[in-house]
This record gives sequence, structure tokens and C-alpha cells, in this order.
Amino acid sequence: MGKSLRQDFIMVTLIAGTVATVVRTVVSAVPFYIGMTKNIAPIILAEIMLQMEELPLKLSYLLLGGFGHILFGGILAVGLGLIYLKWGTDFYLIKGAVYGLSSWLVFRVVLCPLLCPQEPVNLATAVVSLTSHLIYGLLTGYIIVKYGDFLEGPTGKPGN
Repeated sequence: MGKSLRQDFIMVTLIAGTVATVVRTVVSAVPFYIGMTKNIAPIILAEIMLQMEELPLKLSYLLLGGFGHILFGGILAVGLGLIYLKWGTDFYLIKGAVYGLSSWLVFRVVLCPLLCPQEPVNLATAVVSLTSHLIYGLLTGYIIVKYGDFLEGPTGKPGN
């Protein structure tokens, strides 16, 4: 992979992950603000970053956690791009969905018990979080394949 192709790969995957994380955050914010769910990713991340038990819902904490969440989502998308480079783009939406669901599983099973303070979780919170991670994976995969010229095979179409 040449230098400009490598730069294109990094830019497309970072942008795809950033856009998908913003969408994922908005999707999960709606049920939070109407009182269906008990938490939202930017607040959880701000609690981890500031090492505090429970933060009040303030704009500064939302911005801090939101920035970190979007940054991590952009970086995480590079992994999905590498999966497409290694195994091709056939069934790219399924691969994206599995990638998004895997990120949820790693967060809920590994990271949250280690890093999160006692986080309130109810069924609605878990379902919204799972669904929004699925949306993240699908949207990230779609954007990478749609705009990632580096994925084109010899026919000029996505796939290897």
C-alpha cells in the first residue's frame, strides 16, 4: 500500500467511524433525554476520564465525554477497514454489524466491569446501547465501502 493510499485508508476509516459515532450517540441520546434509559456514553466516558462516581448532567461533562467517545469511535473504525482489506468487502454490512456488536460486547463484558463506576443499567439501556452499536457498525461499514477507493478490486467494484 503506497503512502497516498495509506493516507486515504486512514482518512476514510476515521471519517466513517466519526460520523457513525455521532449518529450512534444521537440515537442513544434520544431515549436518555426522554427518561427511558439511565445513562449515555459521553457521561459514562467522562466519569471514567475524571474518575468520579456520578457526574451531574452538565454541558462541560457531555462535551468532554462526547469528544472522547467520538475520538475512540473514529479510531475503532480503522479495525473494520483492516478487516475489509484482509477479507474483502463481500457481505460488508454483516461484517460491519458483527464488528459493531463485538465492540458492544467488549465494552459491556470487559471494559465496563474494569473501568466503570457502578453504572445503572436496565433493559432499555442495554437494548438502546446494543442497537446503537449495531447502527455504528452498519454505518461505518457502509461509509468505508462506499468511499474507500482503496478497496476496489481489478473490476473497479468493491470486493477482492
